[in-house]
Amino acid sequence: MTGDSTSRSARGLYGISVAAELSGIGPQTLRHYEKWGLLSPSRTDGGTRRYSDDDLERLNRISELVEQGVNLAGVGRILDLECRNTQLEANNTQLQSDNAKLKADRGRPARKPKQAKGVSIMANVAGGGPQDEVPEADAADQQRAVDFDDEAGLDTTYLSDGAADRDANEADLVDQAIVVPVADDDRETDR
Repeated sequence: MTGDSTSRSARGLYGISVAAELSGIGPQTLRHYEKWGLLSPSRTDGGTRRYSDDDLERLNRISELVEQGVNLAGVGRILDLECRNTQLEANNTQLQSDNAKLKADRGRPARKPKQAKGVSIMANVAGGGPQDEVPEADAADQQRAVDFDDEAGLDTTYLSDGAADRDANEADLVDQAIVVPVADDDRETDR
């Protein structure tokens, strides 16, 4: 019962006679408190009660309440409420910390979700895409030539083989989305 994962204060260290001597409460009273559910000492494999430092602290609190005239049913209720109050305070502290982080994040610009490569180009062709929100200097960069094999992962054989099967509007959008740079020496000149 003395595993390394349990803290020393929660580990059952004291037999009933030692716990009675340390707390000033008789062994019969300790058994009675256990019967009422006010204490839950750990037990050895042989069934011997083992009281921890936490149990002794709880016994001190029980003694204080009994001296103030609270009956055992009231003591149990008070101890449960104190335990719940401690848990609620811990939860409240965590929520306040989370709230402070959210307030700090509120002032930061929101992260834009990443789009699949090639999707933004299709959105620009269809209209209403990110290009409408971007300064002109950046818009020119968005219209650069794109090698769909590398960046978008499209299979060019699919584009050429299946073009007849697709709707004409879809094929037009794909054609419009692909920007093909023309070298200066290939342009026709009026001379």
